[in-house]
Amino acid sequence: MLKLNLIEGEIRFWLDELPDVSIKPDHYLEYHFTPAKRAPSALERRLAVELIRHTGPVIRYGLLAATYNPSQSDMLDVVIPVVDRPSPVKAGEFSRSFDEIYAGLLAEY
Repeated sequence: MLKLNLIEGEIRFWLDELPDVSIKPDHYLEYHFTPAKRAPSALERRLAVELIRHTGPVIRYGLLAATYNPSQSDMLDVVIPVVDRPSPVKAGEFSRSFDEIYAGLLAEY
């Protein structure tokens, strides 16, 4: 994990490991693309970007993670797990015990 400290917060990058947040998706959105260029890779790769930003009394937090599974297809398939309602999770390193934290991506985003 690589951490960058900012004046108003910090950013963490995770490569080939993901933060410990798990959700049970209600359904999946699927997209299929034909990439302009294909980069050969036989390795599964994982990446996550985590951001916290202090803006006065409000703290904005976001986490986006992805897993790349190589295949022999000429298509790039993107599968996004979505939830109907975000699930509460317990406080972590960036949060306090009184913070309300939810995990899950709504389909509208």
